[in-house]
Amino acid sequence: MDPERIKAILLFPIRDTYARKQFLIASLMMLLGMIIPIVPIFFLMGYGARIARQVVLDKREPSMTAWDDWSGFFTDGVRIFGIRMIITLPLTLLLVTAIFSLVLAPILVSTLNPQTARELTPLAGLAFLLAVGFILVLGILAIPLQLLVGAAETHVAVKGSFSAGLQFKEWWPILRKGMGSFLLVYAIVFVLSFVFMIAVQISAATIILICILPLIMFPYSAYLLLILQTLFAQAYSQALTE
Repeated sequence: MDPERIKAILLFPIRDTYARKQFLIASLMMLLGMIIPIVPIFFLMGYGARIARQVVLDKREPSMTAWDDWSGFFTDGVRIFGIRMIITLPLTLLLVTAIFSLVLAPILVSTLNPQTARELTPLAGLAFLLAVGFILVLGILAIPLQLLVGAAETHVAVKGSFSAGLQFKEWWPILRKGMGSFLLVYAIVFVLSFVFMIAVQISAATIILICILPLIMFPYSAYLLLILQTLFAQAYSQALTE
């Protein structure tokens, strides 16, 4: 992806007054996601799927479109969320195991009588080592799984079908051909997340800024989700034309 295309994608959610109005709705969806679990995020993911289709099928520059198809957004969002859950299931299981080993196992040991606790101390130590090992594995798997998710989700958005995400033989060649672009997407999002973390650290030291931080987090989260979906769509589109 050339720098100008990346710049256009990074700025499209706030490019003009109309885009900012639609982005405000996206931010509200993210805020609602903190009140009503999951459901509002389906709409936001589905909205991102429409933008992905702009990039891949229509060969257009990404743009914030009207929120005029709520049922369609919800359906697309459920499909994308479902594929994400399936692909990241191994990572989720490792995370749950790591949390159990690192936190719950020592707590359970501490509730036992002293004699039994001493006997189980080596097992508690082993549980801690296992947790560290799981965390290392999580770090190793995070990047390839994110790339798989990006390719599969874009394929689902383009085809308009949940089962398309399970058709590994269809989207894997696209991911393999555009691997460099997909890795670039991961790097861009990593930098955006790092910059935001620095901003959070600075805000935490200022009373006024820390008060408005929650108001910033929801637009940022909505922005990152839309940018991630659009960048992956651009990488997918570029791989198709190479």
